[in-house]
Amino acid sequence: MASVATKHAWTGAAVVLALGVAFITVVWQSGLLDFSGTAPSATVVAAAIALVGGFLGTVVTAIGLVLKHSLDERTERRLELEAARNAELKREAEDRLRVDEERNAELKRESEARLRLEAAIRAVELMSAAPGALDPSIQRAGALFTLASLGQHELTLSLALSLFDGKHIDANTFANVVDAMYATSTPDIQDRAMSSLVDRARRLVTVNGIALPQRIIDAPTSLNDYCRRWLPVLVARIIAVRHIDEWTQHKYQLYALMSTLCVAWEHEENPNIKDGLATALFRILKAYDGPPSMYHPVKRVDVMELKSCLEDGVHSGAEVIELVSLLDAWLERNAKPFVEANPKSESQAYETARPDT
Repeated sequence: MASVATKHAWTGAAVVLALGVAFITVVWQSGLLDFSGTAPSATVVAAAIALVGGFLGTVVTAIGLVLKHSLDERTERRLELEAARNAELKREAEDRLRVDEERNAELKRESEARLRLEAAIRAVELMSAAPGALDPSIQRAGALFTLASLGQHELTLSLALSLFDGKHIDANTFANVVDAMYATSTPDIQDRAMSSLVDRARRLVTVNGIALPQRIIDAPTSLNDYCRRWLPVLVARIIAVRHIDEWTQHKYQLYALMSTLCVAWEHEENPNIKDGLATALFRILKAYDGPPSMYHPVKRVDVMELKSCLEDGVHSGAEVIELVSLLDAWLERNAKPFVEANPKSESQAYETARPDT
């Protein structure tokens, strides 16, 4: 655009110059510059010279303006080129800086991953002080929690299951390790953890109470769909281990389980999952003869109001059908007199019980 304007300016200057030359030629040819020595002739020549001089001044001024415009345009174009070159250099510097930052971040991640892997290997090594010899349970528990904190959830869960099935860690340690993973693990690890709890529900009942991840008790609504679907089955399998009269010795654990189901049922939006929760609550409350209220970290549960809201609906799904069969058998067993178990044999029963299959 600027070069076109300059071209037009130079064309205009050439036209003015050509007109000036033509004008001088015309004046010369017309004899206006011929001096005859008379006063009138002198006056005419002086006027012609003044006219020509004025015209030449105009031509010179026009040419000067054109030159100035051309120089200004060239200076502006040079400044634009320098600005563009500087901007390009700045972009290249920013690109190099970004690439360096990404490379440094990647190196940092690789370094952190390498450190986590080394720490995980060290944690696994802590499982045994010598080939074939296991360390005390507290050291194994510490190694499992270290692996969980490092984000090695799949490895942690596999080791925890192996140690728990081999009776090298107790139920509380196993439940706490699973609880530590629930906050940061992926949904598939959470699903696998819930399945492992359901399959080993009988072993989660201990002499002193029950062993469950605290997150399941305190925040059942935070669980994913799969875990919420199997929550009532887990609770039902745990409750079915003991006679209702035996639960009176562990009533607060029973209230915790029931209030957890209640909170999950009240907030559930999936009708199939809600049916399973209602099925479990409906049957458990048939055998309930406790206080009118139970307390959960989320709310107070009014038992009478809860009973009035529940009904035995249509059951579908393998987990709900299992609930019905399991809890109906438990209710039938509760109808018979309770025989106090021998503490020693009871303890042995809890310790030797194998996972349900």
